[in-house]
Amino acid sequence: AIEALKPRLEVCSFLGDKRAPDIMKKLLEVDIYNHPSIQRAASELREHANSSNAAAWKMRLRTRDLLGVMNCVQCNLCRLHGKVLCLGFAAILQVLLGNKGRGEEDCDENPDPYSLTRVEVGAVLTVAGKLASAIEQVEQLRALDEA
Repeated sequence: AIEALKPRLEVCSFLGDKRAPDIMKKLLEVDIYNHPSIQRAASELREHANSSNAAAWKMRLRTRDLLGVMNCVQCNLCRLHGKVLCLGFAAILQVLLGNKGRGEEDCDENPDPYSLTRVEVGAVLTVAGKLASAIEQVEQLRALDEA
């Protein structure tokens, strides 16, 4: 999804923040987005969503349900992080799959990274950052285990 958003993120003005383009450039230069396993997973998700027996709307509905469940979380910080992650995953599905499977024939649209709002783009970047941090920690633990 980050690779699909790359053209949009490269030209964004970031509301006039002078630091943001440098940070975004570093983020977009990370090699993990082009890793074969990441690209294969995205391709398999698209292939499955386009198959005749798949119901992409069910996956979207689950992200909406998960967002609703986050309202039951008592800790405000945990609730906020959970909602941002749910929104980020829903936006990633939007970028990867488009609006197909919404149940209305005229609503089926192909994936378009420019259709996301700035809040959704921020949520996608937050999810990417959290996943990258988790991968880095796993790699550190793997190095410790091998030592």
